[in-house]
Amino acid sequence: MTETVDGLFAQLAARQGGAPHLLFADGSSNTYGQTYQLARRLAAVMVDAGIQPGDRVACFMGNCRPLYHFFIACGLAGAVAVPINTQSRAREILGLCADCGPKGIVAQASLLEALDGQELPDEVGLRLILGEHGLPTPAGWADYDGALAVLGEAEVDSRGRPDQAAMIIYSSGTTGQPKG
Repeated sequence: MTETVDGLFAQLAARQGGAPHLLFADGSSNTYGQTYQLARRLAAVMVDAGIQPGDRVACFMGNCRPLYHFFIACGLAGAVAVPINTQSRAREILGLCADCGPKGIVAQASLLEALDGQELPDEVGLRLILGEHGLPTPAGWADYDGALAVLGEAEVDSRGRPDQAAMIIYSSGTTGQPKG
């Protein structure tokens, strides 16, 4: 299916799997094939955790490789991606969660201090953390790389459909309350 973002990316990975897709400032790169493979693993983690088509999955990450995997994986899992602004604080994050009801989240460890000790709702069942040097994995969170490694080469057929929402983007709102 090419009418979805993940469908288009699957085509590119099949045709140009060895071609560079991402070039990073440190000189490293990822190919279309590598990015798609990691996105499929992340989608398998989401599906294994019970994420259903139409469920919301939030991401609280800055610009990093897993951010690309996340958006493609959400399409593969049929989930609706909900990016959280990295400048958000506890009130905005918890308000966003109350509004859209995410079933999962992928976050950078260093950004979790924004929660200021407050907990995400229990409905956020899948909690993946991008480990960063020197930061421990918080209780109740699974290591991102470890979760992808556990499922190995798991494959997920795309559950995304062209007539379903792919993403909810929250503005800061004129009232100061984020609106999706």
